[in-house]
Amino acid sequence: AFSIGSITDARPEMANVIALELRTADAYNAAVEKFRQGRIKTDALVKLIEQTTVPELQAAEKRVTALESVPRAQQPLVTHAEEYLRLRSESWRLRSEGLKTTNMQRLRQAEKTERASLGALEQIKSDPASTL
Repeated sequence: AFSIGSITDARPEMANVIALELRTADAYNAAVEKFRQGRIKTDALVKLIEQTTVPELQAAEKRVTALESVPRAQQPLVTHAEEYLRLRSESWRLRSEGLKTTNMQRLRQAEKTERASLGALEQIKSDPASTL
């Protein structure tokens, strides 16, 4: 995000949030493929989630919540980004727990929370105020 006088343009940070989802999902999907091929174990998936994915989401959440003086037209973007980041972090936490304990109920919760987070992300992508 950058500031013009006392107004902060949130669009660059929204682009970062969208890119973050693509990057983290791609990394996890690549790790899952290795897991299916027997090249890595469950603990490697958990490590990726806990040591890379969740910290990246937390850092993005700090940046988004720190945005100030956002134009009224972009405020819904910030709200959706905060919701996405909160839900997505929760979905990854649940997935990590489910993988560690082989708890299918926890993994189903993770999927449900992930879908909700991706709904919030779609709101960002489809909002005309999000385009640079």
